[in-house]
Amino acid sequence: MLEKFVRCLDVYVQMTMIKLKDILTEAKKAPSIFIPRRVEDRLERYINNFIKYQLNNPFARLMIDHMDLVELPEMLNGIEMKGAFICSGNNLLTLKNCPKVVGGFGCKYNNLSSLIDGPEVVKGDYICIGNKLENLVGAPDSVDGSFDCKSNRLKSLEGAPKFIGRDFDCSYNSGLESLVGIPKHIGGNFVLEDNIPIGSSEARFKEEDVRKLSDVKGKVQFYVTI
Repeated sequence: MLEKFVRCLDVYVQMTMIKLKDILTEAKKAPSIFIPRRVEDRLERYINNFIKYQLNNPFARLMIDHMDLVELPEMLNGIEMKGAFICSGNNLLTLKNCPKVVGGFGCKYNNLSSLIDGPEVVKGDYICIGNKLENLVGAPDSVDGSFDCKSNRLKSLEGAPKFIGRDFDCSYNSGLESLVGIPKHIGGNFVLEDNIPIGSSEARFKEEDVRKLSDVKGKVQFYVTI
């Protein structure tokens, strides 16, 4: 009798472990363009609860980062929220369905080649580091906080916000050839951390070049790389 009980218990444990393994590996089995159903349901509930309870909370952050998303959920399209929206570390190719009014915005480390369809009003910082942007077309006209677009593929600053309340950082864009499009007003510092291209001995831009085009209230900071 005891031996039979032990065999049954062993079978139960093995079956439990198999089910647990299936759940843990579900995301890896699914094609990369899809979100596993259980994850998708969880994400939908999370967004619904945020919209229901946190939409008007300026300290709340809606974070859907590092989820392998290639597109933002449609249920976010056009919403207005007082807190920050963070969608960093995914595989986004577009900002379609992005909330239109946010307290802050982060989309760093995706595969974005355009900021079109992004938020129209950003009352905090706008962070788009580490994408594939060649210009800033699609950014809002005004950003109350800082705007950080370093480590992209910028060739120009076309489309940058006209007004930035704090710092503007466009460092590590080795293809940047022109200051055309630079914000008219920068309430903090202008930062460009690779002002001397590799293999050159001359700076691409000088402080007077920046100040002729932009009202920079803080410092113009160049950190040279030779």
